Amino acid sequence: VICIPLIGSEKEIGILYMEAAPEKKCFSEQETHFLVSIANDTSLAIENLQLREEKFKHEKTAFIHKLFTSFNNYIKDYSSVKSIRGNLVQYIINDASFEKISGYYSAINEGWFRIDYILPEKQIVIFNGKGLYWFYPERNLLYIKYKKPDEQTSLPGTAFIQNFENVNVFYQGVRFYGLLKYAHVYSFKNVAGDRTVVVWFNPEKRYVVRKYIIDNSGREIVKEIYHEHCNTGSVYIPSKIELFIRSESGIIHTQTEYSDLQVNFSTDKRNYDFKIEKNMTVRYLDEN
Repeated sequence: VICIPLIGSEKEIGILYMEAAPEKKCFSEQETHFLVSIANDTSLAIENLQLREEKFKHEKTAFIHKLFTSFNNYIKDYSSVKSIRGNLVQYIINDASFEKISGYYSAINEGWFRIDYILPEKQIVIFNGKGLYWFYPERNLLYIKYKKPDEQTSLPGTAFIQNFENVNVFYQGVRFYGLLKYAHVYSFKNVAGDRTVVVWFNPEKRYVVRKYIIDNSGREIVKEIYHEHCNTGSVYIPSKIELFIRSESGIIHTQTEYSDLQVNFSTDKRNYDFKIEKNMTVRYLDEN
């Protein structure tokens, strides 16, 4: 009978063995070989585990870098769209019924847009640096909503965030949508803001499939589902958007389809101005 010198990994194994058999202070030669072999195997297993952990960390870092590089390239391409115009058909959905309106749409990268509705009634909708103007020419009726400093507008041809300097970006993993389709999820939180933008990005197609705006309480304010996209040559732009907006009167549900889209055309900012005439009936959307 010999005693095991309990040092190194053998010490760890010996202590474990002695805890299982505390009355034994020494071990036979056969027991010694058994314990030493376990110690060697354990040491090798630990070494292999450490190598795998290092490899996993490296692969994880490379994977995340690849994800952000792909998404960053998409943002750059998307931001290259300075102007966009085309036709639109919009459905305002109310339970079992819907209202269909159609017209022309244009927007510029400042977040300004103009919609000239033709059917079922002529309407001019302008959003610019001052606010939102919704005018019914045949009734000479104007609705106004003045823009708040932190207000953002979602447009199919404009990046959802213009400035990333004060924005925290987080990767939130993978989500599945549709049949055998998946998206990587990113969240954007402005340091001084009270809302978070969550984006579902399809890395294979290189376009966004969903976008959410969430307030600080975790309540979903806006949900956009991008069912179809138009390839402009440099980037895919949503061409069929289903929109849900939470308002004081309930959920607003619309679906907008864009066609004949053109990008980066020469534009005049004066098209996005609106002059209020004295004979117009003016109402404010901010009023209760």
